[in-house]
Amino acid sequence: MKKRNNIKKIIFGNDSENYLAKSILLEEAISPFYLRGTILFISFLILVTIIWASFARLDVVAKAIGKIVPSDSVQVIQHQDGGRINKIFVDEGSIVKKGDMLILLDDTAAKSDLESLKAKSEKLKSEVKYLSELANIRSTLAKQNLVPKTSSLDAEKSLAQTEGDYESTVFEINKLEDRLSRTEIRSPSNGIVQDLKYRTIGGVIPPGATVMNVVPSNDTLRAELHVSTNDIGHINVGQNVRLKLDTYDFMRYGVINGKISVVSAYSSIDDKTNLPYFLCYATVPIKYLGDKTRQLPIQPGMTLQADIVTYNQTVLEYVLRPIYIAFKEGMKER
Repeated sequence: MKKRNNIKKIIFGNDSENYLAKSILLEEAISPFYLRGTILFISFLILVTIIWASFARLDVVAKAIGKIVPSDSVQVIQHQDGGRINKIFVDEGSIVKKGDMLILLDDTAAKSDLESLKAKSEKLKSEVKYLSELANIRSTLAKQNLVPKTSSLDAEKSLAQTEGDYESTVFEINKLEDRLSRTEIRSPSNGIVQDLKYRTIGGVIPPGATVMNVVPSNDTLRAELHVSTNDIGHINVGQNVRLKLDTYDFMRYGVINGKISVVSAYSSIDDKTNLPYFLCYATVPIKYLGDKTRQLPIQPGMTLQADIVTYNQTVLEYVLRPIYIAFKEGMKER
């Protein structure tokens, strides 16, 4: 009876109380419907996500660093004799053709020595001719007993000695002419001047010193990659690789899509870090990044980051892998 009176108070109260009571009753009546709808929607969303994660695939990549290099070897320009620089015809980054003059060394002293040797050679040549005739005459006279035999032998001895001096002088002339030809340092191939060591007129290049490098400017480039020893077991020829040049924003200008072409069989040691790495090469099938309105050239020496696609897996495998590994490792514990 008490309970019924309470209900009557709610129903027959003033207007504001009746409105509040109806709102509460309506909310209590509708809430289960919204709750069921929300649960069904979330369940459907989870199901769709699981289905998508079962089919959507992710690339698993191995990271590497490297640089763009020409397919042909870089030409290292050295000079075996050395000398004083008379003129420099190129600068860092100059484009040269095969046979172009790079540096001219001072040849004043060599030319002076060559002239002296040539004069000496002509003199010795005349002496050889004279002594040859003298030796023949004395040999004839000695056979007729008109002169002592020793006189003929002395003439032949002088002839042999002078001929030896002449041949030695000719050898020195050839040697000096060869040296003079090397005072003109020329490019061995078409390419781009890189790492120019000497830039001062009058500077001295030591014998055997490296003067500069000429990077071949052929149409074919490739990427030289340093791959970690932890990743090399997953790297094979033919795998796709995404090359991101450090000088260009890959998010804006894109990446170079190449393929692994060479995988080294042996490791090398990095000079800077003293850590081992494996050398790999990847193809670079394009010459420019960007679009037709702005073509950004790809040049030898540009550094890069590489993503080598080793295999791919589904999103679900990616998510569950840590759980699987933890479970598998946990089963091994005592």
